[in-house]
Amino acid sequence: MDELVQRWRAVGRLLFVGAPGTGKSTLVTALADRVEGARVLHADPGQPAFGPPGAVALAARRGGGWDVRAVEGLGTLDALRFRLPLVEAVARLAAFEGPLLVDAPGVIRGGPSEELLSALARVTGARAVVVLSAKGEVPAALAHLEVIHRAPDALARPGSDAARVRRRTAAWDAALAGAVPLELAGVRVLGAPPREEAAWRGRQAVLLGADGATLALGEIEARDGERLRLRCPPVGAPVTAVVVRDAQRDARGALRSAPRPGAPKPPPGPVEGTGTRGVPLPTRRGGRRARPVLMNGLFGDPMLHLRLARGRRSLLVDAGACADLPSRIAHQVTDVFATHAHMDHFAGLAWLLRRRVHTPAPCRVVGPPGTAARVAALCDAFTWDRVGRDGPRFLVGDFEGDVVRWSEVRAGRALPEPADVTTAPGGCVLAEEDVRVRAVSLDHGTRVLAWRYEDRGQVVVYATDLADTPENRAALVDLARGADVLVLEAHFTAADAERARATKHLTTRACAEIAREADVALLVPFHFSVRYEGEVEGVYAEIAAVFPRIFDLRR
Repeated sequence: MDELVQRWRAVGRLLFVGAPGTGKSTLVTALADRVEGARVLHADPGQPAFGPPGAVALAARRGGGWDVRAVEGLGTLDALRFRLPLVEAVARLAAFEGPLLVDAPGVIRGGPSEELLSALARVTGARAVVVLSAKGEVPAALAHLEVIHRAPDALARPGSDAARVRRRTAAWDAALAGAVPLELAGVRVLGAPPREEAAWRGRQAVLLGADGATLALGEIEARDGERLRLRCPPVGAPVTAVVVRDAQRDARGALRSAPRPGAPKPPPGPVEGTGTRGVPLPTRRGGRRARPVLMNGLFGDPMLHLRLARGRRSLLVDAGACADLPSRIAHQVTDVFATHAHMDHFAGLAWLLRRRVHTPAPCRVVGPPGTAARVAALCDAFTWDRVGRDGPRFLVGDFEGDVVRWSEVRAGRALPEPADVTTAPGGCVLAEEDVRVRAVSLDHGTRVLAWRYEDRGQVVVYATDLADTPENRAALVDLARGADVLVLEAHFTAADAERARATKHLTTRACAEIAREADVALLVPFHFSVRYEGEVEGVYAEIAAVFPRIFDLRR
């Protein structure tokens, strides 16, 4: 720490960069404690160390606490989406002579992140950057500065999204303590205000004075024409303009980013009628034959649950972690469409096996060649002496070309028993009166399948774990062309393209380009690498720069 203090005294201004959970803000605070009156500029509107959320702030360290000197309101929690207003606000706060510590937002990878960090370094006059990274990586946009590497704090953790929302909301509640009603009429509204009047309720409002400086941050209660009603701390000067962006208190009282225009917002908790705790995907009007629910979020084991509206029937595409599926669903799963047998896509079959004891009807499982042998090996791993003829049964199809080789797999039998060979014209492995499921074979270093579900109302395509090759792109674009929803992996950012090539995964750009070429109505990017858990905004920003019609799974 003493060496860092010396470098700070030598260069005057330090920029701190690191992903959430690396201990960046803790290090800034510890360094500021070494110099009484040290000034710190905190530039993350979503998780402020001091000052209200939805703003950037300048403070001095006094007696172990923060003496906030100035606040620049932004009305957003998203540092990357509104990076130009953020940079302009930081520039105003940094316009003084003297030493300064700048705590940057927790972003480090991807084009938008590098653009933001480069601009912050420029407008704050930082002459050195402290990078907290276990891998020692440095954003290319900062390579011209003196770089000081620090290992992440061994005790630091990124924390859950829910915990971050709770802390942010508590900070916002504290900022509104002592707020009074205020009514404004005829003032200019700047930023990115919502179109519908109902969507104004709960939005954060930044009140500006005649010189453009922030007077206060408040919360809108209602908008009626050009009249605004809000709660905010008392202001001592006339309000000449109000900035409204996407920071908003939701129906449960939590401060979050409001959904972007056109992005459907699923209900929280279990999906009505299924007990499933996944994220419901949008369906086209009239497309109610199946309700698609993506399980396990952006970073969990992939699985798509298609709940058919009639017949108490479920289809699974991939079988990752199944903990959030109720046991009764297992008895109603008639078909599992596997992409491949890597554990994060296939381990859920053990859950299905466990819960289908005493279920006499067989469950169909279709996957690439070798699937029948793997399901049989899974069954053979257990002793079935207590269930007799009531053990689970599977009809397993190995798909290759336009042929499916079926085998019966029964608990208590070590080997699959050949059952039938059927043709699958155009890759169609399931053709019923109003439901069709089609597969195409792709390369991931091992053979994988991508899947297309279609009925009379909608088309949903699901693909993950594939190399970015011309052959894969052509096959997947053909499968996904014109789909209502494309669920597609975006495993790595553009900065990690070499890693994507080595592991045969897609980058954010490849994901977006495939969606654009297939002309899908909506892209659902998922299966992000866990290395981006603290940088989700940057991942989404890279995709949206190429294909903006995306569905955010955090909504």
